Amino acid sequence: MKQCNLCRGQSILDLLDFGSHPIAHHFLSQPGQSAYVNPVRLGFCQSCGLFQLTHPVAPDVFYTNYICLTSWKHQPHIPMIIDMIERVTGIRKNEPVLEIGCNDGIFLTALSERGYSNLLGIEPAADAQQAATKKGFRVLHGYFDISSAQRIRKEFGGSRLLVIRQVLEHISDLNGFIQAAHEAAAPDGYVLIEIPDFGFNLDILDYSLWEEHVNYFTIETIEYFMARSGIRLLAVEPVIFSGKSLILLGQCTGQAIPDLPGY
Repeated sequence: MKQCNLCRGQSILDLLDFGSHPIAHHFLSQPGQSAYVNPVRLGFCQSCGLFQLTHPVAPDVFYTNYICLTSWKHQPHIPMIIDMIERVTGIRKNEPVLEIGCNDGIFLTALSERGYSNLLGIEPAADAQQAATKKGFRVLHGYFDISSAQRIRKEFGGSRLLVIRQVLEHISDLNGFIQAAHEAAAPDGYVLIEIPDFGFNLDILDYSLWEEHVNYFTIETIEYFMARSGIRLLAVEPVIFSGKSLILLGQCTGQAIPDLPGY
């Protein structure tokens, strides 16, 4: 039985089955080649409320090379995010900042231009990692997990700010991810999260899915994720980007809420 990506419950309700489809943005290398196809099915956790794909594609299929780099899309809300960081956290510009899933370095570039000097990224897609490195940033190549987090902490120190923009929707093992995040963060470090707001899609009856997005957060489920992860929510800002997104800023407390009864 499918286990919920967030609460690990097993009461996943099947909502929509779109059948099997090839992957968007993945093109055939030669005529007659068979396309990779995968079921696209949306489920709903009846315990914590997270919408999620029940048959996710293996990460290596997506992230060996990403093909579509982040900088192709204009992101006018980036200055507002940095303003929010400076207004709420007060971190010094020479303190360590880690961006998880930094892609081609568009946000690291914006931070650098605002004077932040102690920047590190990690990125699994080889083409994106190389693009960010060419911009002069130190970017580790690989997935963010407990092993890479331990390496980062040993070589880089605990990060005063973790940047997790448009990443959590791609992660099947949310519990393992947040364990690694705490390993990489300073004890009282800050966490900046940006996610698509699926509540907006529900409001306008837009049920379009993207096979890369295995999680579909609403404001309620992302707040639950943060509380369950020992991250105290400090500020929330909605932005119009790829529909609607939520920018959330929190601080590590080490005090996670208990699991729901039965887990």
